[in-house]
Amino acid sequence: MPRKKNGIPFVLQPRPTKGADGKPLLYAHLEPGRKLTLDWLDEEFRGQGRYQPGDVRRMMEIFAVVTSRYIADGYRIETPLGTFAPKLKMTGEFTDPAMVGNGNVDMTGIEYTPSAFFKRKVKQYDRGCHKVDTYVGNAQMQDEQAMQEALQQSMGRHGFVTIKAFCVYSHLKYKSARRYLDSLCEGEHPLFSREKSGGVIFYVPVQSDRE
Repeated sequence: MPRKKNGIPFVLQPRPTKGADGKPLLYAHLEPGRKLTLDWLDEEFRGQGRYQPGDVRRMMEIFAVVTSRYIADGYRIETPLGTFAPKLKMTGEFTDPAMVGNGNVDMTGIEYTPSAFFKRKVKQYDRGCHKVDTYVGNAQMQDEQAMQEALQQSMGRHGFVTIKAFCVYSHLKYKSARRYLDSLCEGEHPLFSREKSGGVIFYVPVQSDRE
């Protein structure tokens, strides 16, 4: 039977809890690095009608500016995509309403609820899921060849590695990826050096001296 290649690609990660066999229970996680940019979406919109370059970005930026002040005032914004509303949280535990004052409730974020229309459209294109062959957890850190390939793919044509790029190709989580990259900068003969610019850490290969 041919292997399924369409649908939502997922990788497996271990949970803290263990199963009856003593091994960590697994959960499905979206394949890292699978995202589309606003520039890509802008091109898609141009193919659907008379839209000019940058129209999507401008519309979304205006939407964010206009709706933000109303959400901050406690309104729920209804759109074809769903509703956006302020997410509230109590700053403590209370049982007596008289003890709750204005300062005991904060807005902690924005709540998004997809509309029935949007969910129906997404479901229309649903083709199931398919598993991507990857390591579970951080087992790949023990595979030196896999790590070397991930480093080369992360560098590409740039000549340096960032933690986020290495996460994509190594399938490591952020902390594990940083720990591995940091280990390459240690010892008497480090393979990489750390450089920081604009809050981003760059790992640059150390050029070995040649006589």
